[in-house]
Amino acid sequence: MKYAICLLLGSILGSLLTIPFFIRKDIVEEVAKWYKTILKILPAILTLFLVGSMITVFWLHADSFLNPPHMNSAKDLMQAILQNKAIMQVVMIGILLIAFGALSFIVRIPFMRMEHIRIFGFEYKKEADKIVEAAAVELENSRQFEYYRLAILSTISNEEFYINKFKPYIDEGMKLEAKSLVEEVIAIMEMTYREELHIRFNYEVIEVFEDVLEEEKIKHMPRFVRELGLEAKNTKESISFTDTGTRQSAVVSPILFSSAQDNSFLLVFLYSSEYTFDKTDELHLHALSNTLNEFAVRAVYERILEPEKPMIC
Repeated sequence: MKYAICLLLGSILGSLLTIPFFIRKDIVEEVAKWYKTILKILPAILTLFLVGSMITVFWLHADSFLNPPHMNSAKDLMQAILQNKAIMQVVMIGILLIAFGALSFIVRIPFMRMEHIRIFGFEYKKEADKIVEAAAVELENSRQFEYYRLAILSTISNEEFYINKFKPYIDEGMKLEAKSLVEEVIAIMEMTYREELHIRFNYEVIEVFEDVLEEEKIKHMPRFVRELGLEAKNTKESISFTDTGTRQSAVVSPILFSSAQDNSFLLVFLYSSEYTFDKTDELHLHALSNTLNEFAVRAVYERILEPEKPMIC
């Protein structure tokens, strides 16, 4: 018992004497490296110490364990434990291990993040891990969205789309069937979102003549979507909004073709309860609009520069 107390006091004193050395940064770094190395093998050392101690105690006092005395009450049991040298040695080993663990924790404090030593620190760390995992998932989802947005732009802007999809919407009089063209483009976007991202949204493409948005064409839409449409019509700019009451989100974007001769333009309405539209969707629709406008200008120049076909008599 005396040896155990001396060992415990010596460990405490030794730990306290080492604290001032933690003040210097270089010493702290060296001690940290050494201590981390020790921590890696510490569980194995403690396990071997515990197993070895138990085997030694059992070997030296095998008779006490194989032929224990008979007890008639709890009081007799306690007396037998206190008077049995072998059992007391096992108890002291347990106490020493607990004391060593407590000292080990105290010495580790300078090398630990603060949340590890707060009350309920484990829960805080667990919550922090959840936040990190959620952020990683959100980042991956954002990358996936950007990939498919760029894929849609790539599909719309390539030569094959211009020849096979865009040019058929231009009649002999160089008039562009803009509404049908934009509906096909938005249909490609809707299909990509639905099949690749598993997100569904409703869409409408509505013509605005002489700056008048007919109420009859939008009356079936949610109220906040109609209000977005009126604002986009007046400002000629894309706008998005999420209604917290219905948990629906929408984006409305005007598409103006520079070749339009009747002072008309289109309004694209996208709304959904499965997805939150934001500024990135506004920019995406704006990029689609610019691409279609470039094609419209190109088609005009190609028609102007196209050589006249010889007359066949």
